[in-house]
Amino acid sequence: MNSKNKDYISKNLYYIEKIAAPEIQCSITPKHSQFYQLAHKHSMEWSLQMQLITSRGSKSYTKLEKAEFAWLAAATYPEASLGQLEIAADYMIWFFMYDDEYVSSKKPDCQKILEQVQERLNAVMYGGDCMERDVPVVKALSNICYRIYQENGSQGFWLDRFRFHMERYFEANLWNLKVCLDQRIPCLDEYKSYRIYDIGLLPTLDLSSHFNQIDYKNEFFRTELFEQVSRLTATHVYVLNDILGIKKEILDEEPINIVFVLQNASEVDLLQAYDQAILLCNQEFQTYEDACDSARKLRAQVEPEIEQYINVCNAWIRGHFDWYFVSKRYKSPGTV
Repeated sequence: MNSKNKDYISKNLYYIEKIAAPEIQCSITPKHSQFYQLAHKHSMEWSLQMQLITSRGSKSYTKLEKAEFAWLAAATYPEASLGQLEIAADYMIWFFMYDDEYVSSKKPDCQKILEQVQERLNAVMYGGDCMERDVPVVKALSNICYRIYQENGSQGFWLDRFRFHMERYFEANLWNLKVCLDQRIPCLDEYKSYRIYDIGLLPTLDLSSHFNQIDYKNEFFRTELFEQVSRLTATHVYVLNDILGIKKEILDEEPINIVFVLQNASEVDLLQAYDQAILLCNQEFQTYEDACDSARKLRAQVEPEIEQYINVCNAWIRGHFDWYFVSKRYKSPGTV
């Protein structure tokens, strides 16, 4: 373990009560699905059926309920049908349960266990059958993918991208686990190259686009500008995630956070690095808005497919931001 980096984490406890609410720029109008309550009820029942949590009234059930993952789904998939929103809410629960149980694990042999679980997750993601010995997160993803593919088939532009980005997500998860086990604060370039996948945002953009049946034949989806808008969305989400989750991650001693990375790179105190991260977040949002404007100007008249995709990205930027002030997940250390 790098003693210098461990020292950074322990010293940051001094600043935890001095961290003020960030001033984040976000001019996007929030939207929320009318099906939120129904999706919430469904996803709690589904979590019990998938054995992701224990019985009603248990500690795990209460913590999951307070995390408000169906609220996040309703804010980020505002135009989804009820069936689609139920899938999205279940996916959110799967995502965080998998992350807490395996990516953030400190158990002996946790890297080997994560690799074994990922092998099975990849198999069921491509339509493979579950095995009796599979752990609940594998059975849960199998159930989610079955329902996604049942609606519109298992092939197509958006689903191919979804699986590609899920594979990158799993690879980045291994990087995350190794860094945390070493208590190593990565350099900024390393952090950016992995964190954009580790945040898990890109597959959700693909899934939302699939649900919205956005016509991928539009030339925009074969341009670098399309990829730029996607990357900027993911970047804004992970930077904001790190800013709003900083107190929890100080207490959990988790080194994967842009604030710690900037602090280590600049050799400044935590509050100065925190301000740098907020500035970066607001700069990234402006760059994102500029990229969206450029996309809209590709033709003399804004094409509906481009506006649809921008709406997908907007929903994630705004909905993710608002969720932090609803969910209890980031109010204290620990998992869900």
